[in-house]
Amino acid sequence: MNKRIGIILIITSILILLGMSKTYAADGNFSVNKSSETLNVGQTTTFVITAANCGGKFTITSSNTNVAIVDVSEDWIENSSKEVKITAKSSGTATITINAEDVATTDAQEVKGSKTIQITVKEKETSNSGNNTNSGTITTTKKSSEARLSNFGITPNDFTGFKRDKTEYSTTVPNSVKEVTVYATPLDKNAKVEGTGKVTLKEGNNTVSVKVTAEDGKTKTYKLTIKRKTAEEENAENGEARLKNLGIKPEEYDFTGFDSEKTEYSVEVPNEVKEVEVYATAMNSNAQINGTGMIELKEGKNELTVEVISANGTKKTYTITVTREESNSKVEEFGLKKLSINGVSLKPTFKVGTYEYTVELTEDIQTLEIQAEANDENATVEIVGNENLQQGENIITILVQNQETKENATYQIIVNKNTNQEIIAQTSWLKPETWGQEEKIKILIILVLIILIICLVVVKIKMSQPSNNFKNMDLPGAEELDKAIAEHQELSEESEYEKNNDNEINYIEDISKNRFVEINSDIDENNRRKGKHF
Repeated sequence: MNKRIGIILIITSILILLGMSKTYAADGNFSVNKSSETLNVGQTTTFVITAANCGGKFTITSSNTNVAIVDVSEDWIENSSKEVKITAKSSGTATITINAEDVATTDAQEVKGSKTIQITVKEKETSNSGNNTNSGTITTTKKSSEARLSNFGITPNDFTGFKRDKTEYSTTVPNSVKEVTVYATPLDKNAKVEGTGKVTLKEGNNTVSVKVTAEDGKTKTYKLTIKRKTAEEENAENGEARLKNLGIKPEEYDFTGFDSEKTEYSVEVPNEVKEVEVYATAMNSNAQINGTGMIELKEGKNELTVEVISANGTKKTYTITVTREESNSKVEEFGLKKLSINGVSLKPTFKVGTYEYTVELTEDIQTLEIQAEANDENATVEIVGNENLQQGENIITILVQNQETKENATYQIIVNKNTNQEIIAQTSWLKPETWGQEEKIKILIILVLIILIICLVVVKIKMSQPSNNFKNMDLPGAEELDKAIAEHQELSEESEYEKNNDNEINYIEDISKNRFVEINSDIDENNRRKGKHF
């Protein structure tokens, strides 16, 4: 029994030792023996890196190698210490960083982290020992030329934005501030500062100068212009109720053209924009602004008001009318979203809310190719009357229905079919109002021909009735007729009157026909010269 207890105690001790060993191994870390050092130019110093219960690669870097450098950039340290040397190069500051690059504990757990050492390097100082009887030489100390400030300002109503190399500043204080205290701290503690302390302010601009004199005598002057408001200016500002800017976000829906004097603005946003943020800045920081922030939008017009209340209670209101686009279900009427006919134009142009159209059809076709699409995906479209189109007026009806919602819409297309349009177009020249110059010439020639034919008919009738007055007729072709009469008289002497009378009439007819042909030939010749044929 005692032997068994002994074995258990031994095993337990071994496990405890293993656990302690594991815990100890897991507690790996590293350290450096200093956090800062001040050196003169040319001096060196050392520091020690100690790795406890861990090992691996450590990197050592300097933030400013012009000021200070290290003799090694990396080293392997394992459960030991390593000394690193720092050399001061020139005046200034540098940070030496020791970083655990690839370090782990004895049980392979990663060790992370870094340590830093701040190095300040000054110009080399030498002590002034006075006259040295042994060497006969005198040593002097090099003085600093730093003449900048590390901070600069006033109390109360201080300004912001100070920078060491910026020498001019301005600020404004209320009329009630009659005195301020100027403060300034030199960057080099050995430099001297002049111009600090209390300053009495008059109304308007006051200029304060702060002069910094470096140890070696170099100077730098900082200027501050302090404007003390007049009572009138302050009263005016207290009544200032205008805005410096105004708008809405998201920026892509903001309006442009803001003017502090203009109080009404408008902008449109898509339906998906359900809220906007109103922003505004007052001219006077003491003014109160109401109406900014997130605003929920309803569909349609939304009037957003921004009220500005000045320090003395003056009010000014700006209004932004934001029109949120209505959803498709409200904007679009139930019906067709598309209606067209191949090769034919609808009059008027299709719109969802226009229900009657006309079409002029000049081709002899029996059916139109109609494309009709409803704006409700659950609606049906039925076309009635688009078969066997007849000459004249035809009515095509398009029915749009939604059986579930009981909505319906009816469209009509009046088709005027007239296949004789080309014939009408060819005979349209008969209308005087359609005549041009060529048509007028054609009509004139036709009228002349008709008159000549009438005259010839009259002559023939007269010739068939002997008359003594026939010779005195003054008609077209009169000379030819006179010759014909003379020849007729000569012939009448050689033959019988009745026989010759018939011949005479035939002869006159031939002459008339020949004259008519000559006139027509002249007319054709004139027409050929004009380049037209009839």
